[in-house]
Amino acid sequence: MNHIYKTTVAFIQIAYLCLGSAAVAETMPSGAYTETDFGDIALNCHKTEGVECTGAYEGGQSFIYIDSTDEDGVYLGYWAEPSSDQPCAETTDFDDISTEAWGTIDLFFDASRNSWTGTWGYCNDPQTQQFNGARGDKPAADAVFAGVTSRSVWDSLNGLAAANPELTVTGSESVLGDALIISNYTIKSQTADGGFTVTVPEIVIGKTDDSEVTVTMSDEYSVNLTSTNAMGKAADITMLIRQPGMTLVVSGDETDRTYDFFAPTSRITMAKKTLDGVPVDILFDLAIRGVDGSFKFEGSGIQTVSSRLVADVATIDIEAPDQNGTGTTKLQASLSDLKSSFESSADDAFYTMTMVESLAAGFKVGGMFSHGALTYDLSTQDEGTGGFASSGAIASGKLDLAMGKDRLTYSGNTKGVEFEVSGAAIPLPLISIALEEAAFDVLMPITQSDVAEDFGLLIKLVGLSASDDIWNTFDPTSLFPRDPATLVLDLVGKGNWLVDIFDSEVAAAMSDATTANGSGEMQSLTLNEMTVRLAGADLHGTGDFTFDNTDLTTFDGFPKPTGTIDLKLIGGNGLLDKLIAMGMVPEEGVTSARMMMGLFARIVEGTEDTMTSQIEIKEDGSVMANGQRLH
Repeated sequence: MNHIYKTTVAFIQIAYLCLGSAAVAETMPSGAYTETDFGDIALNCHKTEGVECTGAYEGGQSFIYIDSTDEDGVYLGYWAEPSSDQPCAETTDFDDISTEAWGTIDLFFDASRNSWTGTWGYCNDPQTQQFNGARGDKPAADAVFAGVTSRSVWDSLNGLAAANPELTVTGSESVLGDALIISNYTIKSQTADGGFTVTVPEIVIGKTDDSEVTVTMSDEYSVNLTSTNAMGKAADITMLIRQPGMTLVVSGDETDRTYDFFAPTSRITMAKKTLDGVPVDILFDLAIRGVDGSFKFEGSGIQTVSSRLVADVATIDIEAPDQNGTGTTKLQASLSDLKSSFESSADDAFYTMTMVESLAAGFKVGGMFSHGALTYDLSTQDEGTGGFASSGAIASGKLDLAMGKDRLTYSGNTKGVEFEVSGAAIPLPLISIALEEAAFDVLMPITQSDVAEDFGLLIKLVGLSASDDIWNTFDPTSLFPRDPATLVLDLVGKGNWLVDIFDSEVAAAMSDATTANGSGEMQSLTLNEMTVRLAGADLHGTGDFTFDNTDLTTFDGFPKPTGTIDLKLIGGNGLLDKLIAMGMVPEEGVTSARMMMGLFARIVEGTEDTMTSQIEIKEDGSVMANGQRLH
């Protein structure tokens, strides 16, 4: 699956041309240089851990290969030519030439003057030859402006793919006025299990004024994928991406840069698929309309990256045969009102730090994704099973995530869920489930500390209902009320970690119940709400406890709690009666349950089937139920 990941990287980069590292502080020296000691040189550079450059001169017959690992403008490498008056003792293979005519070269690039100076020598002998003065002027597309340039924008955009050693990036550059034109741009990868090729006919990067550069590209480009499937068949797929009118506007400077993009329509279709050379008839059509967004990169040292994205609607239409060739699968889906935002701040040395070090250095990340109405229709037709059909809808949904120095918050909400399944392969005529709302919310400290911090947990399922076909499988006489079910659990408190939870060894120990004790402390816990509503019975609860972490003996290794919990059960006896009538529980078992409820609860006066209970744990460790001592 590695080639799928790399395909995704390439696809994202080409689709929006804005996911490359826009924070490259070092000026890329790519360009066409004239009046140099080697004649005219066309230099192509890309970002790796430093900067790597390949240059061609003497009509493309001779080459230089240099790279820089720092941001001091010093480049070291080799020159190679077809012949020389001082040939080396052995032939050396370079990327573009195999020759005896080569030598070392050390250069310095002066970004302010767009010039080179340096020394060079023959073979591995001392460098006795000098470069005197400028290496030539850059073309118009690289002229110095107060803001970004066409060249710096392309160096940044091309950096994501060019810096990956497993990807091969090619394309020809030309200059027309202030515009840089990239023709036949391709990104290729080939591994043992497959490969891909992305081909864009043309990318035009033009300077609009002293502060903006506009990037446009061909309305249509292709992605070719090759792989071997689980059955050993060679798959060859060509996808077409159409983005007519897609525009990317880049503004700012080398350290603070903004990418604003807009695409009226983005569409991905499958042009062809073959298995072992045999065509496969597949329909794949993904369309996104009204895409508008931006990426922004700010600062050095601590760099902030932010983005926003909105889209009016996304639709997908798929029709494909199954692997056996005896049936087909169809899917149609749509998702409207897509919105997302993202922001992160990280130190330049983020990738060399542990998570704890990064958080202490200012790392933080946050994001949001939301959508409006979602609908889908899925069906299969099979000669053997007859197939099935499924449809569903969601009114809206949202996810939020934030992590900083002290805490993590993660929450989500979905409303108006409807789901149906039917067909010969389903044991019931119709399975139908609906949910009014589902939500969760997690708050927790994430750093090791002796100071208690806030934590919280919310789980909410409201209005969960099922069709009569489902109810009738275990309640054919409708003894149970079929009202929608609800579950709500809302907890808050204070606690702290005694260990680094991001340490892999600590995480492994915490996942083992036998070694997890002692990883953290809970100082307090409040039950804001507990609601369980199902089959005619309602259970409600609230409570508040504090914990003495120095006392691990009163409750056998558990920190001693002090506090109360109040419970209320409505319809509990009625639920037990229905379970007996259906034969789902034996009567003697229910008798024991009623005795336990009588011990822990009391009937509310004036009601037929409402009980309350207060469980209290006192400072001395005694446990009380409605004033009666239990322990």
